[in-house]
Amino acid sequence: MAESRYLALDMGAESGRGVVGTLAGGRLALREVHRFANPNGRMRGHWRWDLLRQWEELKTALRLARADGDLRSLGVDTWGVDFGLLGGDGEILGEPVMYRDPRTDGMMEQVHGVIGRRRLYERTGTQMVQFNTIYQLAAMARAGSTALKAAESMLF
Repeated sequence: MAESRYLALDMGAESGRGVVGTLAGGRLALREVHRFANPNGRMRGHWRWDLLRQWEELKTALRLARADGDLRSLGVDTWGVDFGLLGGDGEILGEPVMYRDPRTDGMMEQVHGVIGRRRLYERTGTQMVQFNTIYQLAAMARAGSTALKAAESMLF
């Protein structure tokens, strides 16, 4: 059987990395090809992800992975609570705010006052932590976010 190569891109809270998995003779070998700090910083009063720098780091991982040959597929794993809002034309509406930002302080109580903890858990099955997406969206709505009003969709 011929060798097959796959790239996994893992975007963690502190760092990202690209790992190539090679499947040959029924055995899987893993090799990290790129590791980088997951860039963030304060901008306009909030902690935000630096999407352009993340994009450059992901492209570097892809280039390094391809240096040894073609890839059969690519998979991406991200921190699932943060998101980017997209306009109708698919353009990102600003740098996404990261889960560590304090904008969600007090939002759990407000959201639970509307939907209730039990009902929310029955609908989502998700652990109740203050940085979950629903609390981030509620914080944006409370603040009158123009990006939220203009958004057509979101991408995690």
